[in-house]
Amino acid sequence: MMNLDCELEYDEEKKIIRGRITGELNRAVAAAMASQPAELSLRHGCFRLLNDLREADLIPSVLDIYMIPREVEKAGILKTFKLALVVRPPLDDFRFL
Repeated sequence: MMNLDCELEYDEEKKIIRGRITGELNRAVAAAMASQPAELSLRHGCFRLLNDLREADLIPSVLDIYMIPREVEKAGILKTFKLALVVRPPLDDFRFL
C-alpha cells in the first residue's frame, strides 16, 4: 500500500509552481503525478517548479533513479522547465532527479 501526499499550487506572486511530496516516492508515483505540474504550467504559462521532497521517502530501484526524469518528461515537463528540488540528506539519493 502506498502512503503518499502531494500538494501542488501556482504561486501568482512569485510566478512559480510549488510542490510538496510526503511519503513513498518511486518511478510509478513520479510518472503518475508528473502530469499535474505540466497542466498547471500550460494554464499559467509558468515553466518554473520548486518541489519540496524533504518529507518524501525515495523508494526507487537503481533503474528507477535513472528513469524518473524520462517519465517526467513524457508527462509534459520539458527540459525547458527550471526545476529546483529541496531535499534532506543524504543527497546522493536524489542526485539523478
